Amino acid sequence: MASVINSSQRELLRFEQLARRIASSEDTPIVVLATDAFARTAWRQGREEAIALERISAREFAAAAVTTLGVSDAVAHEPGSDVFIAALFDLPAVGRDDATPLGFVTAIGWIENRLRASLGIETYGGWAIVRGGAVGEAIDDALAWGRMAPARRRLAGGLHDLATPVSAISAVLSALLDGDLEPEKQLHFVRAAHDESQRLGRMIRTMLADQRAHAISLDTDVGAAVAYALRAVASLARAHGVSIVMRDETACNVAIDPDTLAAVFVNLFDNAIKHGRVNGRIEIAVGCHANRCDVFVDDDGPGIPEHLREHVFRSGGRGLSRTEGSGLGLMSVRELLGRGGGAIDVSDAPLGGARFTLRLPRGRD
Repeated sequence: MASVINSSQRELLRFEQLARRIASSEDTPIVVLATDAFARTAWRQGREEAIALERISAREFAAAAVTTLGVSDAVAHEPGSDVFIAALFDLPAVGRDDATPLGFVTAIGWIENRLRASLGIETYGGWAIVRGGAVGEAIDDALAWGRMAPARRRLAGGLHDLATPVSAISAVLSALLDGDLEPEKQLHFVRAAHDESQRLGRMIRTMLADQRAHAISLDTDVGAAVAYALRAVASLARAHGVSIVMRDETACNVAIDPDTLAAVFVNLFDNAIKHGRVNGRIEIAVGCHANRCDVFVDDDGPGIPEHLREHVFRSGGRGLSRTEGSGLGLMSVRELLGRGGGAIDVSDAPLGGARFTLRLPRGRD
């Protein structure tokens, strides 16, 4: 089958196009990569730079995926998204021993290395099998697998280090069980086993400390991240006649890195301006709790009916607004927050429009 994409001449498939193709197939493997680079570039260098980087990245991913996976398959990217997908329609014997997942893992590593070397962007990703046409669930599974990769590498290294003292203790105990040792030698072996057990304990404590260190992100001042985002969307707000007001400036630090949090607010404010009311109003408030920080972003637009509230966080999802757009801003917000241990939902705002509530893990203040 001829490739559905020529990375130098054709656009990649849209997610919806790829989903339709997958719906007509059974048990389709997909390889998924995502990056924070576009959101970070948007608020640091501007949207034009971010769009240019996204286009180049899409071409690089397409070329790398087709070459690395060794098959002619569908490659998709939705403009405005930070996710890339390659679907392997031609892969035979899915689920059999010769359709090894190790091939996917290796391919993902090579694609990540190519994007890092050619564009200097960091990505993460994974693979999954789409069953019953459930593309969204498979993408979530693949990205969740990718997010765990650093933890898996640390665990693998730690387990390798633990093998040495465990082997030493096992050898000592085997010698003691033989029962042919003189009392003096028995004492020597017991001391050796004790020393190795102490070493093992220290290594385990180090691994646990490392795990806790990686679980706690840098403290970020919510107010500072909001201020960055407001500056980034100021011209867009003026063009729409929208006023943005900090209704409550309660100081609160959260355990999410500043780049990610600023990118979340940029996407959220951009969405509220574009899909709210012209000459409208957006209000922001912050509430601190013992172990979390809530941020409320209210607008006076048309609001979002209850049956559409989960839909707006999906690719292509929109509420009542007729404003053109990719529908990917809120999907990106949820994805960025999820990586940092946060969450977002939508309800009715006191202003009459939509209220987006961000629940963020508290920092150390």
